[in-house]
Amino acid sequence: MSTWHGRPLSRRSVLLGLGAVGAFLVADLGAVAVANRWIGGSNALTSEMFLDRFRAVFGLHPGFRRNHAKGVAVTGHFDSNGNGSELSRAAVFRPGQTPVIGRFSGSGGDPAVADGDPPAAPRAGAHRGVRENEERLRMATGSPRARSAFPVRLTFAPLTARWSRRIP
Repeated sequence: MSTWHGRPLSRRSVLLGLGAVGAFLVADLGAVAVANRWIGGSNALTSEMFLDRFRAVFGLHPGFRRNHAKGVAVTGHFDSNGNGSELSRAAVFRPGQTPVIGRFSGSGGDPAVADGDPPAAPRAGAHRGVRENEERLRMATGSPRARSAFPVRLTFAPLTARWSRRIP
């Protein structure tokens, strides 16, 4: 009787193994075929169909994003005491300040939705921090209340040329 790493091989175990590999290959190749539109017809989701659905649900609001339409941009800095460096080698967790730019927003495509309305939940945040000549930190959060893991104090200030063009 044949063995595999010290275990006896039966005809049944070999067929089960080949069947599992075959099923994986069929599922994997099927996913590739659908993604490349070799099979599946014309029901594939396109960006136009996706945006049309947003317009149908939320209406058209020129000058606003299709999703997360209501939001506020923030700038500031992240103060690190260095304790996070035990968990990560990211430069942002070494002692010091990291300039941060970000945006907090509600969900959906209605820029006039009230902050407390259920359609505005979940709330989200996206933040980017860069230390001089070092890697960038990009972070996105999303939750029903969008609370940060770190205590923050927000100061609203215009964007500087270092991050973006000046906004008049």
